Amino acid sequence: MMEAAAASAGDCLVDLTSRDGEWFLDEMHFVSTLVSEFSSILPYQRNPTSPEADEIPSLRLALQCLYSANVIFRGLKELNFNFHTIILPEALKALQTEEPTVISVIETLDEIIQSIGCPITELLAQLELHLRYVIMDMESPHSHVQTIVYDLRTKYESLLLHSHDIHRDDFVGDEGLSPGKMLLMGFNGLFEKLQLEGAALVTALETMRLLLLGRRWIKLEKLSHCLHLYLVIAPELF
Repeated sequence: MMEAAAASAGDCLVDLTSRDGEWFLDEMHFVSTLVSEFSSILPYQRNPTSPEADEIPSLRLALQCLYSANVIFRGLKELNFNFHTIILPEALKALQTEEPTVISVIETLDEIIQSIGCPITELLAQLELHLRYVIMDMESPHSHVQTIVYDLRTKYESLLLHSHDIHRDDFVGDEGLSPGKMLLMGFNGLFEKLQLEGAALVTALETMRLLLLGRRWIKLEKLSHCLHLYLVIAPELF
């Protein structure tokens, strides 16, 4: 139920809570952790070399997906915690003291965002629409957003690698990084870790999907996904 509510929450996701008043991320992390711990009592888990373990590879993959999802929920909680307790306070402190390298990084980031030519919320909405067409294996009228996102990502990665440091005498840290560069790399590091964890989950899900369905069933599965999407996009047709 919570997963369905989160999937349809849209911009209200940050305010979504369970019936008991728990924030959705805390609730989903708690549930996934609980299920992961319960799965450890399975006979297969207690003795991975048992003959039964070889007979149920799909269960092994399903548990791997479960653990990967739990890691992502934990990573999201850590990201939120570290941002509010480390990144945000340091950024505010630097802005209050008008630290030049931090201000330079923020101004450059703002220039990159402004180069999109439209509000970033509008870009996200177009990306979501484009994804729907891709899932349905249809030609997307929003395919141009891929070029915009690629250009945006290129500029951001260039800033990470080649950002110009101001007042080189003010370097701090063992690696000689300016406060602005350190803040940017710390912020980016939160998402890099989560991206790796997400890639592991996608790989596990794809492996399990191919194992359970076989290649000849993939088209049928795509058709099923399309029907579910149409229920969301155009429920009046059903």
